[in-house]
Amino acid sequence: MRKLSIMLFVGAGLFLAGGCSSEKPAPTVEGKAAESAKPAEATKIAEVTAPAMNTSDRGEALFKQHCIKCHKNGGNIIRPEKTLRRSDLAANNIKTPEDIVRIMRNPGKGMMKYSEEKVPDDDAKKIGEYILNAFE
Repeated sequence: MRKLSIMLFVGAGLFLAGGCSSEKPAPTVEGKAAESAKPAEATKIAEVTAPAMNTSDRGEALFKQHCIKCHKNGGNIIRPEKTLRRSDLAANNIKTPEDIVRIMRNPGKGMMKYSEEKVPDDDAKKIGEYILNAFE
């Protein structure tokens, strides 16, 4: 009985190992090898993290990552009177990207605090620049 259990265990291991090859077949397009075929998600990630991304695109990507849940379309789901529209920001003396970073670091009631560890200053400034240009 013990010998049979060991054989089954080893056999199952060999079966599983055969199905877990680290080599993947080359993607094909209509039967031909497609060297540059990439999944859509991999392309999206590469686009967001590409070092050559311009500041506006980087700011938008960071905004979508950190802010859009509460500030969709420049609104504010927690405090509707405090939108990201330029006129509302100006009424609250928020006129520069640095002003927005200041609010991110020490927000008012209802807003999550974004520490420098969570959003580095350079990224926070890009978010501020995006906000000032996107929501007029």
